[in-house]
Order: sequence, then C-alpha cells, then structure tokens
Amino acid sequence: MKHQMAGKQAHRGFTLIEVITVVVILSIVTVIGTGFVAQSVESYDRAQQRSKLINRGRQAIERLTRQLRTALPHSLRLSNDGSGLCIEFMPVTGGGNYIGPDYDNNGSVDQEELPTVDNAAAPAAPYSVITAPFDLNLGAGQHFTAGVMAASELYSAANPSSREEIGAIGATAIVSIPLNGAHRFMRNSINKRFFILDQPGRFCISGSQLFYYDNYAMPVDGLSDIANGQPGGSTSSLLAGNIGDLTGITPFQLSTATQDRNAVVNITIPFDSRDGRETIELKQSVMIRNVP
Repeated sequence: MKHQMAGKQAHRGFTLIEVITVVVILSIVTVIGTGFVAQSVESYDRAQQRSKLINRGRQAIERLTRQLRTALPHSLRLSNDGSGLCIEFMPVTGGGNYIGPDYDNNGSVDQEELPTVDNAAAPAAPYSVITAPFDLNLGAGQHFTAGVMAASELYSAANPSSREEIGAIGATAIVSIPLNGAHRFMRNSINKRFFILDQPGRFCISGSQLFYYDNYAMPVDGLSDIANGQPGGSTSSLLAGNIGDLTGITPFQLSTATQDRNAVVNITIPFDSRDGRETIELKQSVMIRNVP
C-alpha cells in the first residue's frame, strides 16, 4: 500500500501556482530581453545617423575651408544685416611683384610706383603694369589689385580704389598686365606685391540649406551690397541640406586682416538628420594668410 502511494506522488504534475510563477518569470525575462534588443537596435540606428551627419557636414565644411583659403584676406566680408548667414570673397588665381606702370604700353616702365591718390602723375589712358614673370595657377584672371587694406576698396567701382579689371592675359610667363581703365590706386604695396583675382563667390545659408554662388556680376556699391540670399544672375550649387536651428548661432564670423595679422573665419553650422532625431554642430576655424 505504501509503495503504491509513493508511486502516485512521484508522478504528480505542476501545481497552478508553480505554472503561474514560471509564466511570470518567463514574461519578465522576455520583456527585459526585448527591451535590451530594441534599445541596442535604436542605439545602432542613431549611431549610424550621427555618422552620416558628421560625414555630410564634414564634406560641406571641407569645401568651405578649401575655397576660403584661396581668398584674398581683405576680400572677405559678411552679410550686412549682422546675421552672418553669408560670406563673400574673391579667390586669388596668381600674384607676384610689380615693377611699375607702362603708360604708353611699349613694354618699358615709366615710373617705379603705381599711380595713387597721392601721386600727381596719373595716367590719362588705359595702361599696363610690368611685373616679374608669374603664372596663373588657380583659374582665370579678372582683376588686378595692389596695396588693398579693406574690402570696400575691392568691391567699389570708384577711381581710385585698390582694384581694376584687366584685359586678356595668358596663363604662364606673364610679364605685363593690361588694365581696362586709366586707374589710380589707393596706395602702393609696401612690398610692391600684386594679386590677380577671379570673380567673387559667396557661401550663404538660406532656410535649411547651404549654397555656394558664383558667376555673378562684380558688386559695385561697397559693403552695402552683400545681402542674404542669391545674387542676381549667379549660379547656385547646393552643398548641404538639413541645416539645423540657427537660434543663437552666427554661422560665419570674421576677424579681418591687417598689415601684420592674418584673417580668420570661424564657422559654426548645425546639421539635423532627416527625421529630426539627431543634431550635430560642426565648428571650424580657417586662417587666410595675409601677404601684403
């Protein structure tokens, strides 16, 4: 009899409490495991988005940096409303040392210094500037400049100013630069140095996009001309989209150059992911070497 009872007890199943306990434990483990997996997947997805944002932002910042480093330091200027949404510059395509003006274009120097506001020997007709041999290595030549000390001297069509448009020149072994007008300059360079510049370009943030504008007419009214947005007649290139909230941020800040100091542009641009879940803020300082 005792043996039969022991056999029956040995084959007894789980009680209801035991089953409920196991189900509860398994549910807790499942919830914890599912949450961990979901959190891991979300973390991976956000890391991927952040990586894409950084790569996209770095490409835009690298384009900005490369082009600004070719600028004449005194050509840099910001949008006139103080927002810092636009920065304009004129790229250097060549340069060297000038010897002097050739008023009658016969290939010989007529005086050592360029005609300036303080020089009574002003030319009465377009003339050339004789230079040491140089090459245009970075693009076309559109403007001759010497002794420039401020952006207003470049972006002005006044005579005198520190810039004058030039005629057609070659690309290598250049020794003479024909000017388009009977121009007088603000001053001579202390080292008799000149620069050849191409047409201006402009980086602007418009809405949530970063653009580069070029191929537009030379501004002629000094510092008042650079407003936010696309210049008339320009070609636009989209560099980046999904620019983040600019509240409290000045994208472009400029420390202007002097005779003994380089120009510095500080760039701060936030970038948002397309779903708005991730934001990064990239900063870069660009020094533009001043060689007066």
